Amino acid sequence: MNYSRNEKFWIVIQLALLFVFSGLLYYDLNKRLDAGDGKIIGTITFKQRTVQRKYSSRVVWEDMEQSFPLRNRDSIRTANAADAEITLNDGTKINLSENSMILLNLDDEKTNIDFAYGSVSANSSDSQSPSKISIQSGDTAVTVGSGDVKLSKEENKELSIAVQKGEAQVVSSGKESLKIGSDEKAVLGAGSEKIEIKKSELKLVSPSDHSRFFTTAASVPIQFEVQKDSSLSDLKLEVSNSSQFKQTVAVQAITDKPYSLSLKEGIYYWRVLSGKEVSIVRKFSVIRNVPVNLISPGNNVKLKSANENAYVSFSWTKNDLASNYKLDISSSSDFSSNLQSTTSVTHSLSLSLPKGKYYWRVGASVPQGEVNTRSYLNSIVSSFEITEEDKRKPPTLFNPAHKSSAYTALVEKKGLPFNWSKDSYSLSYEFFLSNSSQFDSILLQKTLPGNFFELKEKLKPGIYYWKVIGKSKEGIESESSSANSFEIKDIQSFRSFSPESDANYSLPEVTANGVSFSWEKLPFLGNYQLQIAEDPGFTKQLKPSFGANTKVIRKDISAGLYYWRVFFVNESGETLLSTKEQSFVVRYLPEDPKPYSPKNNIVLADTSKSVLFQWSRTGALQYEFRLSKKSNGKKTEILTKNINENEYSYPESGTWENGEYEWSVTSLGEGGVKSKSVVSRFFVGESTERNISGSLVEGIGAELIYPINGQIVNLTHSSSIRFRWAVLPGIKKYKFSLSDGKKEILSVQTGKPEYVLNKLDVLDSKEFRWTVVPLDGDTPSSEKSGTFRVELDAIKEEVEVLSPDVQYGE
Repeated sequence: MNYSRNEKFWIVIQLALLFVFSGLLYYDLNKRLDAGDGKIIGTITFKQRTVQRKYSSRVVWEDMEQSFPLRNRDSIRTANAADAEITLNDGTKINLSENSMILLNLDDEKTNIDFAYGSVSANSSDSQSPSKISIQSGDTAVTVGSGDVKLSKEENKELSIAVQKGEAQVVSSGKESLKIGSDEKAVLGAGSEKIEIKKSELKLVSPSDHSRFFTTAASVPIQFEVQKDSSLSDLKLEVSNSSQFKQTVAVQAITDKPYSLSLKEGIYYWRVLSGKEVSIVRKFSVIRNVPVNLISPGNNVKLKSANENAYVSFSWTKNDLASNYKLDISSSSDFSSNLQSTTSVTHSLSLSLPKGKYYWRVGASVPQGEVNTRSYLNSIVSSFEITEEDKRKPPTLFNPAHKSSAYTALVEKKGLPFNWSKDSYSLSYEFFLSNSSQFDSILLQKTLPGNFFELKEKLKPGIYYWKVIGKSKEGIESESSSANSFEIKDIQSFRSFSPESDANYSLPEVTANGVSFSWEKLPFLGNYQLQIAEDPGFTKQLKPSFGANTKVIRKDISAGLYYWRVFFVNESGETLLSTKEQSFVVRYLPEDPKPYSPKNNIVLADTSKSVLFQWSRTGALQYEFRLSKKSNGKKTEILTKNINENEYSYPESGTWENGEYEWSVTSLGEGGVKSKSVVSRFFVGESTERNISGSLVEGIGAELIYPINGQIVNLTHSSSIRFRWAVLPGIKKYKFSLSDGKKEILSVQTGKPEYVLNKLDVLDSKEFRWTVVPLDGDTPSSEKSGTFRVELDAIKEEVEVLSPDVQYGE
C-alpha cells in the first residue's frame, strides 16, 4: 500500500508518541521511589521473599532489596512466608516475621515502633549505646532498654508480650505501668483492661530466636536444647511451620539427651510444653543456598572479532542472599592457570579479552551455617571462544535494480534513490558511481553513514554503474559489492501494453470479461490514473481508475470508439509522465436470426416453384445466406450470398431436385462481426398430402386475409387493426399471436376468424409478424404467418385483398 506524504507524517508522529509513552510507562513502573533527603536510620540486613517499604509521603509500596537504607517514618511490611531483619544505626536489631507490619519513628531520646499486626521483636542487648525502644500497639505501649522483647498480635485478637532478656514496662490505656522481667510473658486480651504476667519455667536454649541456618544440602540437622527444671516433668517439644501451631512438623518427648531433627528449607516455630505450662515461642529458618545460573555468553559460544581484543558481556541470575559476586575467567577448565577474578555487586559485567578459548564461573558471596559467615558459592563452569571474524560479505544492492531504467523527468524532480543491505559490522559505506563497468572513471564517490543515498545531481541519458563497499569502525573494508547497471532515458512518457492501438472487441465479450488495460511499471513510488474517453480530446471521459496497480479490467464500456491513456502521479499529487494515446473499438454483436420459412423438416412437394426463405430481423447491416444439398452423407454448397433484407427467394428460375436441403442465415454487424449461424433443413419431393399454396404439406393452415404479407398499414384515421383469416371447416378456435421479430407482444385465443387490435400503443414503425394456428378439428393443421409494417403519417386507404380462392365464412 502506498501512503501519501501527509499520511506518512502522521504515522511517524503516532509511532513516536507510542514509543515515548511506552518508555514513560516502563520507567514509572520500574523506577525507585525518591525519598528525598530524609534521615537514614538503618538498613535491611536480611530479607527473604517479599518485603516492602512505604515512605511517609507516599501511598505506593515498593519491593526492598538486601542492604536497602531505611529512613525515619518508613513503613515496613512482610508477605506470606517472608522474613526480614532491620539493623538500626545504634545496633538495635528488629525482626519481622511473615505477615507483619511496623512503622519506624525515631527521635533523639528513643526509638518508637508502631506495631500494626503480625510478630515483631526488638533486641538491643548487643548494642554498644542502645536507646530506649517503645513499641506501640493500639492503646498499649511496651518500653524496653537494653534487652530482647517480642510482640505478637493477630487482627482484633489478644496481644502477646514476651521478654527473653532485660526488662520491659507495659502501659495499657494510660494506666499505671507494669514491669515484665526476663523469661516472663504477658497477654492482653482484646478489649480487656487486665494484663496477666506469667513467669516461664520452661527455658529454651537453642536454636535461638530468629536464628537462620544456611545450607547447600536439601536438609540440615537442627539441634534442640532446653534448660530443664527439676520440678517439671513430661516435657514435650513441638516444631511447626505455623506460629499458631495449627499443624506440627514434629512432636518429641524431651529426655536428658539432646534432640536433633533434620529439616528442609522453610520457616519453623518451636516451643516446649509441660502439662499446662507453655514456653515462649521461638522462630528459626532453614535457607538453602543455590548457585547462580550463567546467562551470557552461552556455553561453547564462538564470539567473532575483527580486532585483537573483544569486549565480552557477562551476565548471570541474581541471588537475593548474595552481598557480591566474583567472576572467575581462566584458560583452563580447572582454573589453575591464567586466572582472572573480578568482583561485582551487580549481576552483569563487561571485560576486554584477547582472542582465545576461556572458561568462566561466578561465585555468589552467601552466608553459610548458623553464624552467618560468608563464602563464595560457585556456579557451574561454562566456556566460550573469541575467534577471528569471518571474511565479511559484500553488501547486496537493491535499488536501482540491475538493468533497470529511470526517466529524466522523474530524476530531475524527485532524485534517484539508491539502497543496499546493511550489516552490523559496517559503520559506514563507500558509494561509487561510474559510466564504465570497470569503474575506470568515477563520476561520484561518497562516504555514507547509512545504507541509502538519494542522488540529486542531473544525469545525462545513458548507462551507469554503481557499487558499494562497507567499512567497519576500525576502517576495515568489506569486499566490493557486484556492480549494478541502470539506464537514464530522456523520454517524457512510458509504455502502454494493452489494448493495442485499433484493437477490436465485441460488446458481449466486454460485458462478460471486460477490457484489460496494462502498462509499464515505473521504479518510483506513486499511482497511475487511467483515462478512457469517447473523443481524442478527452472531453467526454468515462470514470477514471486510480491506484498503484499496472493492470485494470473495465466492464463498464458500451459499444463505440474509445481513446485511452495513463498518467503517473507521484506522492505529492504531481503528474509527471504519461503514455501515448491509444484507441480501441467495442462493436455491437448482432442478434442471432430466427428462421421462419420454410420450417424445419418441412416437405415441399412442388419442385417447379421457387421457395421464399424468411427469418427474423435483428437490426444487422446484412445477412449471410447459405444453401446446400445433402446426399449420401456429403454436403454440397449451392449458394452463399449477402442479403440486405430478411428474406430471399430461390431459385429465380428453374426447378428443385428431389432430396434433403440445408439452409443457414447469419447476422453481419459493423467491421464484419458475425452472430451465430442458425441452421434449418427441408425436403423436396412427391407427397400425397394436400398442398396449401403449393408449398406446405405438413398440415392445413388458415389462409391469412388482412393484412397481406408485407403490407404497410396506415393508422392515421384508424384506432384499431382488424386481422382476418379464412374459415377452416370443423375449426372452432384459433390462436392469434403478434411479435416484433424478437419477442412475442400478444397471444390470444378466439372463436372467430378475426381479431381486432385496439392497443395500438404497442406498435411503432417497425415490422411485425402475425400468426394464426387452428387449435382443434380432425384435419391436421399448421400455423400461418405474415408480416406487415405500420405507417403513422402516410394517408392511405385500408385495402382488403382477398385470395381468389378464399371467401368469408358466416
